[in-house]
Amino acid sequence: MQTVGAQWLLVSIPGADILVALVQTATTLPVLLLALPAGRSPISSTAAT
Repeated sequence: MQTVGAQWLLVSIPGADILVALVQTATTLPVLLLALPAGRSPISSTAAT
């Protein structure tokens, strides 16, 4: 929910499209980096359910 609010706020600023991409990257990168050593992909675990 906080990510959506941050992106919505940044979209109202002209030329902030790069910042929106950085917020999304900062949100998903830790999950990716922690899932790879664990041997599971977050994509495959959600597709199985």
